[in-house]
Amino acid sequence: NNNTPGVKLTFTGDVSLNATKDNVGGRITVGGAGDGVIAGNFTSPNLALYKNGAGTWELAGAYASTGVVTVASGTLVVNTAFPTSALCSVTASTLCGTGTLHRATLSSAAQITGGVPGAPGTLRFGDGGGVALTVVNGTLVARPTADGTPSLVDIEGTVALTGALTVNLDGDFSALPAGTYPLLTWTEKPGRERTPRAAAFRRARALRRRPAGCRFTCRARF
Repeated sequence: NNNTPGVKLTFTGDVSLNATKDNVGGRITVGGAGDGVIAGNFTSPNLALYKNGAGTWELAGAYASTGVVTVASGTLVVNTAFPTSALCSVTASTLCGTGTLHRATLSSAAQITGGVPGAPGTLRFGDGGGVALTVVNGTLVARPTADGTPSLVDIEGTVALTGALTVNLDGDFSALPAGTYPLLTWTEKPGRERTPRAAAFRRARALRRRPAGCRFTCRARF
């Protein structure tokens, strides 16, 4: 852990647990009030990651572990690609970055955004064969990118809303030409969870039901 605010630690070595019985269980905890970057690779299968504390931690190395990634507080920046079976559980904290996930759950007013503050971009979800993003209660934060367009969460999979997803436009979008811009895109898959309803979004518009296999977009109008 890093308990010194304003100080960032960088770890370049690989992360593994060799003493885990049958490679089952085992958890690495990172956190504290300070920030950190793990540039090394996560090589142990089934290894879980637990993020706590108010600081921001970035995952930048190759990530092969399939255990649950829990973001309990602060911010986790995913700038790597998670395995298809890895679940990221975000509770009252922030998930961001420009990497690729496949499954995540937002609860207790968790936030999700593409890129990071100061460098907005696109956070992607690959098709993991099921529901990609489940929102119990959360906020989609959109910030202006270098060309002025909003940051994006791009999902090749289904979104399931069991509660409200609030849209927070954080920044100056005044330079944008009048029009609509995507904030969240997803794909309706045949035989999977129901499509989110427009009523489940706050400050969201332009949601329509279309045949399975089509792309859906939550847009903002400026």
